[in-house]
Amino acid sequence: MFNDITIVGMGFMGASVAKAVKAAAPEITIKGIDINEKNLEYCISNGIIDKVADISSDISDLVILCIPPRAILQFAANNKSYIERSPVVTDIGSIKKGIVSEIKKTGFNRFIGSHPMCGSDKNGPQYADSSIFRGRTCVLIKQPDDENYRFLEKVASFWTLIGMNIIYADPDLHDHIVAYSSHLPHVVAFSLSGTVMEIFSKHIDKNNQNIDPMQFISAGFKDSTRIARSSSEIWTDIFLMNRQNLLLSIDDFINKINEFKTLLEKGDENALKAIITEISDKRRSID
Repeated sequence: MFNDITIVGMGFMGASVAKAVKAAAPEITIKGIDINEKNLEYCISNGIIDKVADISSDISDLVILCIPPRAILQFAANNKSYIERSPVVTDIGSIKKGIVSEIKKTGFNRFIGSHPMCGSDKNGPQYADSSIFRGRTCVLIKQPDDENYRFLEKVASFWTLIGMNIIYADPDLHDHIVAYSSHLPHVVAFSLSGTVMEIFSKHIDKNNQNIDPMQFISAGFKDSTRIARSSSEIWTDIFLMNRQNLLLSIDDFINKINEFKTLLEKGDENALKAIITEISDKRRSID
């Protein structure tokens, strides 16, 4: 079904997609596009892609936009002729409504929004990992008024090829859910890391014990804030493009934090233990 594909953006995710294709179907020719020449050089020299795409003339069976959300819209606007002659185009953006609706306005009906639910806090093709897709979920955007089901099936077959499980959602539902399951956790991780690091950097050892508070950083803190190392460019885009849903999720999170705060202020041991137990049990159910 795919003789060749072009990946726009050869950072961590783009290079990981390329490596996953190489592992699953080495006969497919992979072309790359990136404004960062070093990324392209690295991917060529390490066999991650076969060649650099010529955007002025190339046509591939599938184009995958593996760049930040706002860059997806900019690329589509700046390279309209390339997009229009592509048989089918998809993306990996964590926001779907803004991307799908803007591209749809151009009249291009061969774009299928995708969101592979995987990733890393690492940046750059040198960290590419072909295994991150296996067994994970990829959300494809399917709308009632769409007439491009054959393109939807083609994109689904691609993500299935590299080991992903497909689910379908409309863009509004997708953006609402991921505001809670993905975007809020990043806000929390950034906030938690920022709070602790700021307090520790201002620490004054009143007892002159020469204690470095950074020595008190636990494995739990590192686990909880790992994603706070993520790209500021990507997550600024995501937060702003899903602002309304994210604000709702932040309000709900603040309500839960205040619930804990109230129980602590009251010293209510039984209620505190009950809420921790309930949440703990629910969290175990998704492992």
